[in-house]
Amino acid sequence: LSDVIGGFRVLDISDPENPRQLAEIETPDVAQDVFVSGNFAYVADRLSGMIVFDISDPSNPEEVGVYNSPGEAMSIAVENNIAYIADEIDGLQIVSVRRPEGPSRYGRLDTEGFAYGVAVSGNYAFIADGSEGLKIVNISDPREPELIGGFDTPETSYKVAVSDGLIYLADGESGIRVISAIPSIDISHEDLEFEPTNLNSSLSRTLTISNEGHSDLIILDAVVD
Repeated sequence: LSDVIGGFRVLDISDPENPRQLAEIETPDVAQDVFVSGNFAYVADRLSGMIVFDISDPSNPEEVGVYNSPGEAMSIAVENNIAYIADEIDGLQIVSVRRPEGPSRYGRLDTEGFAYGVAVSGNYAFIADGSEGLKIVNISDPREPELIGGFDTPETSYKVAVSDGLIYLADGESGIRVISAIPSIDISHEDLEFEPTNLNSSLSRTLTISNEGHSDLIILDAVVD
């Protein structure tokens, strides 16, 4: 649990009706968000950046690493040993946490607004970008993130979550926005060309159309007589 000025807390919720606190740790600034992956908790601590805790013993979390982001760490998502930090005025920071004791920057992307929230699904990062609404970033190459789309909202976007192909955006006074985003598929003319040498004979081909981050479309046994 990120408890803002109350720091970072670990709760036992095995009995949901009676949560029990196991640990409490003060952080240098404001614990704005937390993401847990494996035995590690990643805390977005605003001006103190990202703080990594070893939580293999939940009753005794141990700080093992720090990444001092250039802006204010507001939100964190971790996928495949890479942390994605919504760093307010400094946009999206992408950090390797393969060695939790020594996080190192992979890449970054400036956004038009203030990056307050981030969620990751597959090869895409979704950013709640303040007054600029939702931003969608291709992170298939984390070293070279690419802004590929967005969605304008009437208010200020603060938090974002992704589930079952839908994006849930907390947009200030306008409430919750539910957005469906379907990445485009780029199919060139050449991908679809067949050049049989003998049109009088039976010909079988396999065609695969890749859609990065999603299932491929495969067409088998297209027969030309």
